[in-house]
Parts: sequence; C-alpha cells; structure tokens
Amino acid sequence: MQNAVTGQYLKRAQIAVKGTSDFALTDEYGVYRLVGLRTGPVVLVATYAGLDAQEAAVEVSAGAALERN
Repeated sequence: MQNAVTGQYLKRAQIAVKGTSDFALTDEYGVYRLVGLRTGPVVLVATYAGLDAQEAAVEVSAGAALERN
C-alpha cells in the first residue's frame, strides 16, 4: 500500500474486511496478507493515521491469491 500523493509505502496501515473483525497490518513495503476469507465479494477498508480511509470492493476466489494495487 502506497500513499497516492507521495508514493511512499505505508508501514502499519490497517487493512480490514468491512463487516468482520478480520484485518492485517502492512509491512515496511506496504504489503499485507489476509488469510481464510470467505469467497465472494468483500470490501476492504484501508486506514492510516492522518489520511482518509479508503474502500475497495474485491472478489475473493477459493484457494486463490489476490493482488490489489
């Protein structure tokens, strides 16, 4: 995950699955991993101190990895 304005990676941004208690924190490269999600459509909510929260709708497939840029 990167700051759209500065291009810097956001370390320790929270990525949550809307409507659940599932979340992950990004590492120093802005990378995160959520495992064991239900299949189908989900909404990811990204939050970071000092920035507005962002939401993204994604489709989760069984046994597949998903990359969201």
